[in-house]
Amino acid sequence: MERALWNIPVPAPIVKPYVLAGGGFFNLKTTIPSLGVDSSESKFAYGLGAGVRIGVGPVNFFAEGRYVSVQTSGSATKFIPLTVGVLFGGGKKK
Repeated sequence: MERALWNIPVPAPIVKPYVLAGGGFFNLKTTIPSLGVDSSESKFAYGLGAGVRIGVGPVNFFAEGRYVSVQTSGSATKFIPLTVGVLFGGGKKK
């Protein structure tokens, strides 16, 4: 899923909050051998979220949460992934 990210300007140089939004496609595969079910379909999805990056220098830590909605048949499949991680190189794209 592609996303756009906006860094929220705050006076604290170590803490960098952000919000994000995006859209894309998920491939949903259902396999139940005992019932003879084996299907696969691609569906549009969108997501909204927020996170924070903490650190200075070459190592930054981040945590983010997102709300994701996949437009499945009948009703949407919704979930909230929580992600934490480490960015090396100061968390900047080159």
